[in-house]
Amino acid sequence: SFNSENDFDWFIEQKKLVLNFMNSKEFNFLSSVDWKSIKYINGSQINLNPGQALALKKSLDADWAKSSLQLAGDYILSPFNSNLNDTIQSAINAVTNIQKLYQSRSVETV
Repeated sequence: SFNSENDFDWFIEQKKLVLNFMNSKEFNFLSSVDWKSIKYINGSQINLNPGQALALKKSLDADWAKSSLQLAGDYILSPFNSNLNDTIQSAINAVTNIQKLYQSRSVETV
């Protein structure tokens, strides 16, 4: 919830900055990032074991646009109070739900 128009403006501006960054040449998700060794993002510790980190990458690869927006949206809403692991999990959940919906529709059309 937003307490004032300024809060809303701040949210929109932050969202634009994140989306611009994610669409920029500097941000390349399919880079040489070693997802097994990531411990921090913007100073927030990520407590993922190597298997979870690879599962996250696989999940984000499945539908990068939707899952990254979910991740960015959750983190932007509460960047200092949110647990980054929770926002990552919500991104994974969003992709899982999308995949289940797609699979159920595929079964219905067969």
